[in-house]
Amino acid sequence: MSSLPWRPRQDDEPASDGYARRPSSSSSDHSADAASAASHHQKLSRTSTAKVRTGCVTCKKRHVKCDETKPFCMNCLRIKGFCEGYAIKPRKKRAKPAPKVTDMALDVAPRAQPPVPLLEPNINSVDFADQQAMFYFDEFIDLAARYFPINSAFNTLWTVTLPQLARTNDTLRHAAIAIGALSKAHEGGTLPELPSGKGARRSLVLKLREESPHYHNAIVHYCAALRLQGQAQTDTFVVRSTVFLSILFICFELIRGDRRSALSHINYGMALLYAVLHGDQSRDHIASLAPDPKYLLGEVADTYIHLAAQSRSVLVGKMGEDMPLKGLSRDLEKNGLTVDMFFLSLAQLPRLSRPVTVDNMPPIFRDIQEAEQYWVAVQTWAAGVAPALIEMFMSSNLLELDDDDEINATMLMLLQDPKMIAMSAQVKEKFGRFNGAFMPLYHPYLMREDRDRDTYLRLLSLRLQCLMISLFISLPDFGNVATMESLTPVCREMMDTAEVILRTSHSESSSPVHHLSLDGGVLIQITFVAFFCRDPLVREAAIRLLEYYPHQNGLWDSNAHLALAIRNRGIERNNASEGTPTEQWLRLWRREHIFEDAGKRVVLRFMDKNPETGKWELVEECTDMKEDVAEMVWRRQPLSGKGKFMVANILGLTKAAR
Repeated sequence: MSSLPWRPRQDDEPASDGYARRPSSSSSDHSADAASAASHHQKLSRTSTAKVRTGCVTCKKRHVKCDETKPFCMNCLRIKGFCEGYAIKPRKKRAKPAPKVTDMALDVAPRAQPPVPLLEPNINSVDFADQQAMFYFDEFIDLAARYFPINSAFNTLWTVTLPQLARTNDTLRHAAIAIGALSKAHEGGTLPELPSGKGARRSLVLKLREESPHYHNAIVHYCAALRLQGQAQTDTFVVRSTVFLSILFICFELIRGDRRSALSHINYGMALLYAVLHGDQSRDHIASLAPDPKYLLGEVADTYIHLAAQSRSVLVGKMGEDMPLKGLSRDLEKNGLTVDMFFLSLAQLPRLSRPVTVDNMPPIFRDIQEAEQYWVAVQTWAAGVAPALIEMFMSSNLLELDDDDEINATMLMLLQDPKMIAMSAQVKEKFGRFNGAFMPLYHPYLMREDRDRDTYLRLLSLRLQCLMISLFISLPDFGNVATMESLTPVCREMMDTAEVILRTSHSESSSPVHHLSLDGGVLIQITFVAFFCRDPLVREAAIRLLEYYPHQNGLWDSNAHLALAIRNRGIERNNASEGTPTEQWLRLWRREHIFEDAGKRVVLRFMDKNPETGKWELVEECTDMKEDVAEMVWRRQPLSGKGKFMVANILGLTKAAR
């Protein structure tokens, strides 16, 4: 039998025989020696700390130290990409006091119980883990209703479809909550004194955003959506949720400023959309989307067409080394199709449950809803004309030419082709009828004092699109500089309309997230005027709008377009120093630009005079994006890619590029 360890007896402790003894000096000395020995023994033992039992579930499984960040461990999110959270210990039940005998006797007889009120279940407690998640989801609903939707009453993707699906689908709900949390991270609270430089201000604001708890919560829910999607099984229901999840992920990455990830989601989403429409199980996939799925697909296509078209000018890598939409292009090539053919099929999807045609257009529209309805019909009709225009462009071999004089001659011949003139006349007739029915509605509403903000913006947006089309209708006359000068009033009205849209939309915005649009926006119209309008004052008005109203349209940043417009100011000044007006205009036709490295670098091509030879040659410059445009420096570099035209390198249209 092993003996028990010796322990010094306390002075007031009874002896083993049960009788207390008076303390003696010898016993006190013996106790002091024992305490000294115990103290010496403790110093030689290994030091240790108490085991922490409040770590997350994932760290406990991995047997690593947890940083105990709530609601999810940041170590797990950084290393594994997800965290299982913290185990909730059940509350200990308090022991009830034993009932008295008298109470037990009274309980023998049945006692009437008061009626229990039947309460309705709290739906929010079922769909959301806590009040904060519901708070973020409400923020997403507000963004989806006011800032993200396309300016049309018939596109309900952001106002109806996505909010409803996100409320009932766990994966979509986490993605929506992540967007709402990220939006809250951008809202300005009590900020410290910011530096005067624009770049330094932006850097500090971004640093404060990433340190915000809202930002960490956004990453947590974003990772949760990724994890749930990765764990899901492949079936028609998952395909349906993935189509909409890609749109939410694109939106999240655009708000965060990660265009590279947004491009990946666009590429994947377009390939998935092609599989839904034309894959082996397309019939099952389409039937799983909605009771009337083609109209829903048309709304989804509106967002994807706009973003995918932008992705052809915003490359992940460098021009000539990277092709846009690789995944989609690979799937299309297997079936003998091109990206443009797929875009055309998306543009021709029905958008209205009760479609109308351009042939039964009324002389005057009753309201904005009817105007938008027929605008959809006009756009669908115009999409049918696009294949013939593309075929004319490709058969001209313009992209295969190297000689500058031959390029100019081919361009002028293509613009004056009888087929081009005939198509332009058809488009002009249809849009002329629409414009005649729209203007009696447009002008009176602008003068109303009780106008609704949303209706006002929808009318202005529709007018801006009509003005842009009126410029392209004059495409056969683009070779004539006098015709371009006559279009100055149209360009001026475009800038006036764009300024009202930007001023109205920015007046009620409190966050940079509110300056993000996923529809057509106004950026393409402002950039067109800044480059092609022949009135220098109108071009300066376009530059002023880009300076005063910074915004983001999908993948395009107004700051990058501002840098292009300012650089074009010097190109115009240098170009006007020599040659006839026609020669100057033909040189300006050669301007092209592209965004490389996911938008971090801008590349511009134009005709410049060689000081050594005295000849005008095609040159290429690039600059790295900075927050302050004044700090951006343009550098001359050799022509990149394999073709004379950037579009040939981007789309792989020439034989050399292929």
